[in-house]
Amino acid sequence: TNTFEAFLRNTTVQNQDVNQWATTGQGFLVDTICSHLGFFRLAQNNPIFKTTPDPTPGPNTPHYEFLVSNGLPLPGAPATGNFMGLGTVVLSATSRGSITLRSNNPFDPPIIDPALLKTQFDKVTMREAVKSAQKFVTAPAWSDYVLGQIGAFTGVTTDAQIDAYVAANAGTIFHPVGTASMSPKGASSGVTDPDLKLKKTVGVRVVDASVLVSHVVSLYH
Repeated sequence: TNTFEAFLRNTTVQNQDVNQWATTGQGFLVDTICSHLGFFRLAQNNPIFKTTPDPTPGPNTPHYEFLVSNGLPLPGAPATGNFMGLGTVVLSATSRGSITLRSNNPFDPPIIDPALLKTQFDKVTMREAVKSAQKFVTAPAWSDYVLGQIGAFTGVTTDAQIDAYVAANAGTIFHPVGTASMSPKGASSGVTDPDLKLKKTVGVRVVDASVLVSHVVSLYH
């Protein structure tokens, strides 16, 4: 029962733990809420590969990831009980979003469309990731520890139910990239040239993961 719920639900405990960490660098908060990661590939015989080439760079590169958390790091968590969170992440996404100007006013925020799960490959990968997570937590090792699913995920078992749940709840996590992607010098596409110089400007370089041309299967930070 030593999960993050004990910290999140009690302001006295929060203040004590924050003070201990700030003064000594020790205590409950030395641990991240996501203390374990897992990286996995789709099965080689998955039917999606009949219509979509494998987007990963090699046979040992993962298609999706597990984020295992010691608690439920989401708003709206139940007021009682202790929980384990298991998030699934598509690492080899083939969907491509866009950023466009809203107006000619430079202070207007841009129009951002992340285009999440727009390709069939990404939808299949997320579905398989969720099914893999369900299989993982129902293994005998978790008996009497994991008692069931909660919230909107309760009773979600079929492919159609998983797809509907994902469509209603999926979001980005940690690593959006490519918003200022590189392209060859002189090309009309792209934001930066191969020297990371911002096109059609002088004296400006972009030096971060936004210059990547496509998603790299990794944790960018």
